Amino acid sequence: MRVASLLGCFLLGSLAAGCAAWLGDIPHIKVDPERAAEHPVQRAPVTLFVDRPEVVDNDEDKDFTPIAEKFSLDLPRRIAEYACARNAFARCSDKPIEGAYRLSSKVIVDNFRQGHGGVVGAVLGGILLPPLLGMAWSIPVCGGSCDLRVQWVLHSPSGEQLWQSEGVLGHGLCNCQDCETVGMVLVFALNEALPGMSIAALGAEELAAKARAAKPVEAASPVPVPEPEARREVLVVFDIQDVSDRLEQKELLQLTAFLATAMATTGKFTVVPREQLRERLMDEKKASYRKCFDSACQIELGKAVAAEKTLATQLLQVGEECAVVANLYDLHSETSSAAAMVQTGCEEKKLLGAMKQVAEQIAAQVK
Repeated sequence: MRVASLLGCFLLGSLAAGCAAWLGDIPHIKVDPERAAEHPVQRAPVTLFVDRPEVVDNDEDKDFTPIAEKFSLDLPRRIAEYACARNAFARCSDKPIEGAYRLSSKVIVDNFRQGHGGVVGAVLGGILLPPLLGMAWSIPVCGGSCDLRVQWVLHSPSGEQLWQSEGVLGHGLCNCQDCETVGMVLVFALNEALPGMSIAALGAEELAAKARAAKPVEAASPVPVPEPEARREVLVVFDIQDVSDRLEQKELLQLTAFLATAMATTGKFTVVPREQLRERLMDEKKASYRKCFDSACQIELGKAVAAEKTLATQLLQVGEECAVVANLYDLHSETSSAAAMVQTGCEEKKLLGAMKQVAEQIAAQVK
C-alpha cells in the first residue's frame, strides 16, 4: 500500500518536476504530432482573437479566486499560440483585431484544492505514515484536486454565434497540481475543440464570400473635382494723383491704401506691398514713386517688381462735384486693359465709397 500511494502521486507529480504549487500560470504548450493526428483540423484563412475568459469560482472556500487573475491572463495567450501552432487559423492573437473571429470562454470552478509538497510530500507521507493513512494523506495533499470546466463560444466578426462546445481543464485528484499538468490538460481540451471551431469559421467565411460575390457592385459616386482657384494677377497700385489739389498728402495715402485693399478683396489681384516698391526705388536711387505719374514711369517700375498690371488713379473736381478715374495697364502689351469712372461727392466718406466702386468696375472687366 505504501508503495502504491507513493507511486501514484510520484507518477503524476513527476510530469512537472521542478514546479511548485500551481499559482494560476500556464506554460507554453507544444504540439504533440501523434496526439494532433488524432484530431485533424481544417485551416480557416481568418484571424482568431481569443478573448479573456470569464472565471466563475463556485467553491464555497473560493480557493481558486486568488489565482484566477493570473489564470485568466495566461489562458488566452496559450490558446492563441496553440491554435496557430496547429494551423487552425491564419492568425491568432489575444489582443482585439478588427475583422477577427472572436473566441470567448467561461471557466467554471466547482472544486479546487491547491496541492502542497509535490513529489517530496508524497514520498514523506508514504514513508513516515502507516500505509493506509499515508496513501489517504499524501495523494490529496501533495497533488490537490480540481474540477474545472470550460465553455467555448466562437463569434463571427459581426458578433453572430457560430459554434459552441464544452471541455475539461482539470477533474479529480492531482489534475491541477502544477503548471505543467494544467498545460497538458489544456492541450487535450484544445485538440478536442479546434476541429469544430476551425470548420465553423471556414464555413462562415465561405458563406460571407458568396454573399459578397452575389451582391451587385454599386457604381462609385463620382468624386467632385474642385474648381481651380482663379489665378490672381500681380498688381501695383500707384498713389492717387490729386489733380484737384484739394487733399493733403496724408489723406491721399489713406485713400490709396484703401483702394489697394479694395482691389485685393475682389479676388482678381495680388497687390504688391508698398514696402517692396520702396525697396526697389531705393535700389534705383529714386526719391519716391509718388511723383511717378506718367505711364512710362509706372510701366518701368511695375516691370521692375515683376508685376503684370499697374493701376493709375486720378482725383478730379468740377465745381462742387468730384470724380475718380482709373486705368488698368497691361505691362505685357503696355496698353490699357480696363478703366473705371465714378462721380462722387468730395467728402472723405464719399471718396472712400468711390474707391470701392472703382475696384468693382475694374474687377468686372478682368476675366
